[in-house]
Amino acid sequence: MTKRFQYFTDYGIYVNKEIDLLSDHLLTLMGSAWKNMRSKFTPTFTSGRMKMMFNTVLDCSKEYVIVINNIFQSHEALDVKEVLGRLTTDKIGLCALVLNAIV
Repeated sequence: MTKRFQYFTDYGIYVNKEIDLLSDHLLTLMGSAWKNMRSKFTPTFTSGRMKMMFNTVLDCSKEYVIVINNIFQSHEALDVKEVLGRLTTDKIGLCALVLNAIV
């Protein structure tokens, strides 16, 4: 990715940042804004830090397997979007903010 920078910018996705404030993220940025944001994220995701986060993410996933099994055993409908949204939020909280918010 570092060697072929020109292939990873300017995806061609139109975003109106004045209307959709949440659209201002790495996947929709272009040119120098993309490069600046990427340079801020790169130190966060070194191989050493990814290895350190692995067990945290694995433990979080195991807890959600238990949550999903409990839903199946109670014969309730599984709202996949809700459960995966909670899982994603929890993993971001664990890795970025060091929070544990299993609900």
